[in-house]
Amino acid sequence: MLRTWLLAHHIERRWVLVAVGSWVALWGFASITVPLKYPYEARGQVFDSGVVIGLLIPLAVMNLALDEGPADLVRSAARRLTTTRIALITGYLLTAALFSTAMAWAVALPIALVLADTLLLAGVNIAGNALLGTRLGWLPAAATAFTMSAPGLVPFEANLLYNRDVSSTFVIVIGATVVVAAAAYARAGAVGLLGRTSRATPE
Repeated sequence: MLRTWLLAHHIERRWVLVAVGSWVALWGFASITVPLKYPYEARGQVFDSGVVIGLLIPLAVMNLALDEGPADLVRSAARRLTTTRIALITGYLLTAALFSTAMAWAVALPIALVLADTLLLAGVNIAGNALLGTRLGWLPAAATAFTMSAPGLVPFEANLLYNRDVSSTFVIVIGATVVVAAAAYARAGAVGLLGRTSRATPE
């Protein structure tokens, strides 16, 4: 039964390998590009837009675990799925936090900022799954990352992804994003507003 549940959420050996591999690839990318771009900066003080954009890839791969299958089956489930959904969200956030922190430590990036960015983008990803379904759920996080990475588009003081001062306001925004996203996903799952999932519903 557990194996069936895991497979329904794409949590299998291949998915684990791809998910872990995407984090390792981000670590490799950052460990090469950051020293090349900032050879004279102090370790732990440099943060690069490539890392911010790169975070989107492993988070998008992990999105597959939030998939629930055909919309009709989800709506006709014999039991409430809230507990399962909360468990998935918790695992998603903890895994993302663990791997991003390890990556930041290994590359000597600002750990607090990398962790904060990861949780913010993960929260937006979860909300995207609840609103758009798993297939398109990564788009809001991608839009957020690219918008804040565009030079001069967002004032630095308001740029949550790049401002190194992880203030109490930043923490409140992250917390609110995660809580609202979790509530939306716990209620609606990954069906999305249009009743879509990452796989087509059988005729």
